[in-house]
This record gives sequence, structure tokens and C-alpha cells, in this order.
Amino acid sequence: MQITVEGVEITLTEEQKQKICEGTTKYPIFKRNVNSGLIVKFTGLGTGKVVWKGDQSMFIGFKSNGFFPHTNKTWEDVAYDEERDLFDGQPVYCWNNEDTHSRNIRFYDVLYKTVYNYKGYRRGPVFGNYEAVRQEHYTPWMLEAFETLKRT
Repeated sequence: MQITVEGVEITLTEEQKQKICEGTTKYPIFKRNVNSGLIVKFTGLGTGKVVWKGDQSMFIGFKSNGFFPHTNKTWEDVAYDEERDLFDGQPVYCWNNEDTHSRNIRFYDVLYKTVYNYKGYRRGPVFGNYEAVRQEHYTPWMLEAFETLKRT
């Protein structure tokens, strides 16, 4: 990486670049591995927890401080709703206050703070309440449907 300071070009090592990023990044952030689909909730440059397994053998909930740094080109941003602590496409239970005996399972839409509709498009119905589906309750159907969400 090259930067210019007072008209002088300086080349930074990967370690220097990482130190700069550590001081300027507000955690947590979510990143998706472009090769495997793995999604990690990063709490540091290479530290985090797997929240979506993609096609890797790692399990959801796996924690490590040895991930490739999130500044590496293998990672792409995943939108995140800090207020609700939900990432885009995350399976959620959703319901309205008057729904005392039912819950819907949908995929959270971070951009519109609602859920994806039944065909996988953004801007689905609005609910009063959203709660993450616990990872141990993910089903093969959820893992497959997640990959087909229309994110544009």
C-alpha cells in the first residue's frame, strides 16, 4: 500500500497497514469470504466468530484470532444493523405485538430494516419485532435459501 504524506510517497508493509486499520475500524464488522461464502463477525483485524458457514467445514460459532485480516481482498463487506445486531440476510423470527401465538421465520433486510419477501427480494413486510434465529436451529433449507436472496 502506498500513501502520500506531505508530498512524499511512502510504501507501507502489510503489518503497518494492519496497525493503521486497527486504530480506525469500529467493531464489530461483518465480512463474507468471496471464495467460500463464510461470514465472520470480526471483533479485531483477524479476530472473530463464524456466523454463517458458507461451503466451508468450519462450524457456526467457531471463534479464532487467526482469520485472514478483514482488510484482505478475500473479504467483502456484509451490511450490519448495529441497533438490532443483525447482518443482512440473517434468519430471524419476526412478529407483531398482537401475534401472541405465532412467529414468522424470514431473512433480515438491513437496508430497509424489514425482511426479504417470499420470493427473496428486498423490502418485504414490516414487523414490530425481530429476533435472530439461534444458530443451532439453522436448517439446510435456510442455508440454501440464504444463497438465493436478491441483494440488489
